[in-house]
Amino acid sequence: MIGGFAIYEVPSLAEAKEWTRRFLDLHVKHFPGWDCEVEIREMMA
Repeated sequence: MIGGFAIYEVPSLAEAKEWTRRFLDLHVKHFPGWDCEVEIREMMA
């Protein structure tokens, strides 16, 4: 198992989902057959 994370500063959950989709699409493009699970969490600063 390999883990990782990304932090986005976006105005809405919809935009966070869109950036997450873009991030995952890059992995699928470069690593065919790649499988993952994603969890989106809100951070307060």
